Amino acid sequence: MTPKINGAFKPGSSFNWKSNGLTITSTLQTVEINKMVGWSGPAFGAFAIHTWYFTEHNGQTTIRVEESMEGWLVTLLKSTFQSSLDTSIEYWLDALKTEAEK
Repeated sequence: MTPKINGAFKPGSSFNWKSNGLTITSTLQTVEINKMVGWSGPAFGAFAIHTWYFTEHNGQTTIRVEESMEGWLVTLLKSTFQSSLDTSIEYWLDALKTEAEK
């Protein structure tokens, strides 16, 4: 599933995407064009918060990712969730890099 935004790219808009085969609906919390984007929502029996920061230096962009998850399932399966989160971040960063370099 290609991510699909349900409205304008602004706080309060939701979007649908897939991670590890599951469809997720998240809500944009923060949007600062070319600086940061943050979203949150329920996922995998948990609640997740994601914020990506974009910094340009000498014509190259660096992305710093902060993510957190909470919930009883996260506590129970901490290492599984961390591994899944790491894999997901790598996948989405690679996809963003591919799109940005087109």
